[in-house]
Amino acid sequence: MAQSAPTQPSGPQRYCIVAFLAKIPSITLEEFRDYYETKHIPLVKRHLTAAGVPLPLVYSRRFIDSKTPTVSASGVNVGFDCVTELQFSSKEDFEKFWVAPLMTGEGSTKVGEDEAKFIDREKTVAYQFEMHQTEG
Repeated sequence: MAQSAPTQPSGPQRYCIVAFLAKIPSITLEEFRDYYETKHIPLVKRHLTAAGVPLPLVYSRRFIDSKTPTVSASGVNVGFDCVTELQFSSKEDFEKFWVAPLMTGEGSTKVGEDEAKFIDREKTVAYQFEMHQTEG
């Protein structure tokens, strides 16, 4: 029997940012989640709208289940409370539509000040990816 050729990536390739965020120690996980969803996200949207740029294609947050232990197999705390994923059409779109309005000038100051209210930025780890997806 002949082997089939490997499936090739199809569809649009995207650029993705995945960040692992830890809450500040003085708040609960529920307070962290509530602040992120009801205060921080609207602030980010306002700055993007004011800059006249579109929202990311995907902006998802996955919060640790507070009823489940958050330790690795070795017993070490995983060190984060939320995984945030942002997807853009390309690296250029990420730089133009996210970095430019939110990482420079007034946007950077306002977003940074707001993040300090609920995120332990010393523990934040973020990775950038070129996404490839196989269909079928």
